[in-house]
Amino acid sequence: MKILQELHQLLKELNLLPYQETITQFLRPAIYMNTKPNKHLPIGASKIGGNPDLPPHFQFPTYADGKQQTFLAQYRLADLTAFSTAQVLPPSGMLYFFHLEEPYDNHDRLLSWQSEWAAWSVIYWDGDESTLQPYHPESFIYPQAQIHFELGWSGDIEALIGKLFPRESDVDPINKLYELEEQLALSNLTHQLLGSPIAQQPWYQVENPEQKTLLLQLDSDRQIEMIWGDCGTVYFFISPEDLKKRDFTKIDYEYQWG
Repeated sequence: MKILQELHQLLKELNLLPYQETITQFLRPAIYMNTKPNKHLPIGASKIGGNPDLPPHFQFPTYADGKQQTFLAQYRLADLTAFSTAQVLPPSGMLYFFHLEEPYDNHDRLLSWQSEWAAWSVIYWDGDESTLQPYHPESFIYPQAQIHFELGWSGDIEALIGKLFPRESDVDPINKLYELEEQLALSNLTHQLLGSPIAQQPWYQVENPEQKTLLLQLDSDRQIEMIWGDCGTVYFFISPEDLKKRDFTKIDYEYQWG
């Protein structure tokens, strides 16, 4: 795989080859999503926000009271087939993401994620894309942004340093790891899928996230008016077993406030 060869070359340049096995096991290839506001996208395009492009008779996900969930993003899965790391995903169709837009009730009380209001959905559809049409939901609509997918790496360098050098005794390789972090652009939270989830807080809702497949990590993004709490992040996970079965009904979700 070309991306592994490039990482090997970078580790060689940074004199980090003695730690290559641990580094390559710790970091994961990821698909980053670069966003650009765009009000005029073709129907069925991969995007964040806007109106979802839905097939006829689509059952829009709702809360317990019947109110519609908020549309977050859609992937045109054919856009991901060029990436070898995306071979775990279906090769065609659409993948839709919905969630609770605002975790407060009408009296400004913080709602528990365990309550009936805590709702999120990932829906997979595979059919004739010519039947898709923009749907205007009753719920909140984020500004629309196109997605450009790009291959990269994801991982928490601080955690990696703690694993390799728990006593911080080897200053030079630690500094080299920070240089690796900079060159691989690992230092910032971002929009991504299939990589290593980057948490802002200890995991609350999701158990053993590293053992699951990250379908979406969506960071706060002011240009499309997505701000999770105080610049937080939302995450959607699926177990490898359910993904293999194309069963998207048991999704793990977390909303971190930053």
